[in-house]
Amino acid sequence: MRLEASQLEGVARRMMVESDYCLLLALPCGRDQEDVVNQTESLKAAFISYLQAKQAAGIINVPNPGSNQPAYVLQIFPPCEFSESHLSRLAPDLLASISNISPHLMIVIASV
Repeated sequence: MRLEASQLEGVARRMMVESDYCLLLALPCGRDQEDVVNQTESLKAAFISYLQAKQAAGIINVPNPGSNQPAYVLQIFPPCEFSESHLSRLAPDLLASISNISPHLMIVIASV
């Protein structure tokens, strides 16, 4: 999904009703500092850099078990204006604490 206004408006509409979506934050973690550093580099190289270079968010349609009809849509956003604005509105303290120390992905799971 391109990080374009028309696409992002649809995601923002889905996020208007609290009970219709779940917002998750993916952060690197590990058993020790070396593991955290390795995970940080992997997150940056394999996901964040790729999505930012494409100016895109990842998107997956998820059906209910036993069905082929999409029931949920999962969107994965790299740090960008859209994710930063929603995180600053919903969890400003969390955003402030992670912005300078860790790369992150914002994940939105919404009903279709």
